[in-house]
Amino acid sequence: MARQGKTESLQEFADRCRTLFQKNTCQVDNPVAQGVHSENAERMLLARYVAGLIGVPGKQVRYASPVSVQEAIRIAVSVQEAEIEV
Repeated sequence: MARQGKTESLQEFADRCRTLFQKNTCQVDNPVAQGVHSENAERMLLARYVAGLIGVPGKQVRYASPVSVQEAIRIAVSVQEAEIEV
């Protein structure tokens, strides 16, 4: 289980999650099977990233139910920037 560190940026946490999942993604010779493995890994990466986010950005991302890691990062960064401006 990955959890965002208190001083870790949203992008650093996403990169760390991605690295963990790349190490654990199954590699097969069949391109169709590899596609299935990759899609499954991407869904698991999204779930872990969203679940591991802390604070208000994490709550807002969970409420938004993003469909990709990039979308989750975009939402989290927007919320974080809005918090800074307030």
